[in-house]
Amino acid sequence: MLQWMSVLVLVGGITAYIMMRKGVKTAFACSCISWIAWNGSDLLNRSSGLLADDIQMTLQVAGLAAGLLLLRLAYRRSIGMKIAKAGS
Repeated sequence: MLQWMSVLVLVGGITAYIMMRKGVKTAFACSCISWIAWNGSDLLNRSSGLLADDIQMTLQVAGLAAGLLLLRLAYRRSIGMKIAKAGS
């Protein structure tokens, strides 16, 4: 479950964070690139067995944590945008 959850939250966090900074098209492009890179490296690892299971799990936890952090930063920016618009 951690395997698909980590990539899902990471890609969602990248999308949300970049969308708040640069726009939808850039966020979509960066999310597609990160999705392909994550799944490509996972496929390469499965076929060659480069990384041990504990290292894989560490990378997945790091991806999950990074995605949650990016989602939190995007949320904080959206709150700031709402406050700025209400004050105008």
